[in-house]
Parts: sequence; structure tokens; C-alpha cells
Amino acid sequence: MSYWAIVSRNHPLSDPWTVVRGTPSSEESLTVDLTWRKSDQIYRIDSGREYQDYLPVTEEFVEWFKTKMAERTGGRRAVEPRWGPEFYHWAIVLGRFTLDDPMTVVRADGHGDDLHEFTRDLVWRPGKADRFTRLMGARGPDNDAVLITGEEAQRFERIQADRVREHRF
Repeated sequence: MSYWAIVSRNHPLSDPWTVVRGTPSSEESLTVDLTWRKSDQIYRIDSGREYQDYLPVTEEFVEWFKTKMAERTGGRRAVEPRWGPEFYHWAIVLGRFTLDDPMTVVRADGHGDDLHEFTRDLVWRPGKADRFTRLMGARGPDNDAVLITGEEAQRFERIQADRVREHRF
């Protein structure tokens, strides 16, 4: 079994997007709920569909990353089984926006392929992956993409409705 860290300019080896394990014929990526799921991330990077890169890592690195992933999620399980296909949600916290009042919320299916944003029209709309990648990768002291639960995403839907009604953006 081989392991790779998925890295980018905003996610160096010290803070990778995720880790992937695989053999020449299959691969799996580590999900936010610390399980391995079928993946084609290495293929997407090699084919130019993704801008990230991957670096070989050890099993010890993978164990360290599992601890880091658990810290990112605050120990919360992000998978919401009632959605049917699993969705993960991230609150985008930039500038004046906080986790209690985020700029927006982005959701992705269980494989991270189908990205949507909850819009001012009060619906989930597919968006451009590069915009979400920038939002979710814009980490810094006052910027982050914080993994949240489905209930917290529903709370944001109410916040967004209030913003629309009160014309405050």
C-alpha cells in the first residue's frame, strides 16, 4: 500500500488537503469522518483536472494527519446520513464574517466533486469549483473554511434569509 498527501500552495505538507492510499489499480482518500472512500484524486491531478499535487508519505504521516483531521472537525462527525448521498458543509469565514455569521456555506457530496453554495436566492446552486477551492483554501489568521454539520448549514440558511429580508450583505 502506498500513501500520498494532497498538497497545494495554500495546503503545504504541514497542512495537506487530505491523504490518499492506493495500489496501482485503485485508490481511496481519507474523508473528514476518518474513513477511507473510493477516490480518483490522483488520476484527476495527473490528468490536469485538479491543480493540487501529491507527495509520497509514510503510514506514520497518515496517523498524524488523522489527528489533524479530527482537530479540524472539532471531533464532530460531518456526515449527515438523512441527506441520502452524503454531504459535507463548510462555513466560509473571511474578514468580518464569523463562524456564527459566515460569509457563505459551501457543500460537497461525499466525494467532494459536486460543489454548491447557498445563494442570496435562498437555494443551493452549483458553482465553479475554482471559486470554492479559493474560498476553502484561503486560510489565514482571520480566514478559514470550517467544517460544519448539516444542522449548522440549515441555521445558515435562516441567517441568509434574514440577510435578504433586511438587505444586509
